[in-house]
Amino acid sequence: MDKLLDDIKNNLIAGRVDRQDEGPDGTMEGQPGMRELVQEAIEMGVPPSTIMAQCLNPGMEEVGRLYENGEYLTPDMLAAAESVNTAMTLLEPLLLENNITNNGKFVMATVEGDLHDIGKNIVVTLLRGSGYDIQDLGTSVQADQIVSAIKESQANFLGLSALLTSTMGKMKEVIDKLKEENLREKVKVFTGGAPLTEEYARKIGADFFCEDAFDALNKLNSLKKKNKNMGDSNRSDWLATRQKNSPSPIEKMLSRIFLLFEDIIKVSLFHCQRCGECILSHTAFVCSQRCPE
Repeated sequence: MDKLLDDIKNNLIAGRVDRQDEGPDGTMEGQPGMRELVQEAIEMGVPPSTIMAQCLNPGMEEVGRLYENGEYLTPDMLAAAESVNTAMTLLEPLLLENNITNNGKFVMATVEGDLHDIGKNIVVTLLRGSGYDIQDLGTSVQADQIVSAIKESQANFLGLSALLTSTMGKMKEVIDKLKEENLREKVKVFTGGAPLTEEYARKIGADFFCEDAFDALNKLNSLKKKNKNMGDSNRSDWLATRQKNSPSPIEKMLSRIFLLFEDIIKVSLFHCQRCGECILSHTAFVCSQRCPE
């Protein structure tokens, strides 16, 4: 079994999803990848917690080390993240069955009119790996659909994403509809996206503004520690909560993936020179103008 666990970790580091992947040196096609190896471990009865503790966590730590040393580039990190997502897709049913996923139910959505989902998807992957039951509604989701999902799932948390200044207002529409349905006090609302600020989150009545994926997880952990009952504290206290603990290597890496991928898109699509003088410097993928330089 030890060899199997080592193989899972090594394939994560190599960023191999399945046997069709050639691997970093182009010689590994036909060999079992993450999908086949994790499935084999499951069939052998290896506990999901063991796979996560002995394979996924140390594997991601090694990927983070390789990136910090300049041995891995952004594509290598993206491949590793995809292999982790493949493993978590297989492990999630077992985590639910074994009641490991018990940190709460989370509905995630990009609001109506906005089709951006890279950041949201990273948050979804991270929270699933941290034991949250995630219902991902996708992109451009209407307020009524989001409220219906909260009502049907009885979720504890709601995550709203927007990367367009023109769609930010849809977040307030969702929160207002939650109030109309008498659901607002039953769910904690997390907001995120490049054009958002903490001040805007407070203005629309959200509980949290999250700068990135690991900031969202830190706020959840802090909230859980501060009030296990969730319903007894004032929302302004939740909004002011800060988690001082350092993020884990996997949280750091997933956040870096988002920021680096965003930077690549800015340069390739908009010829960004990173001068900081135009709207592109703070609205992620939505700028249509060229850099003034």
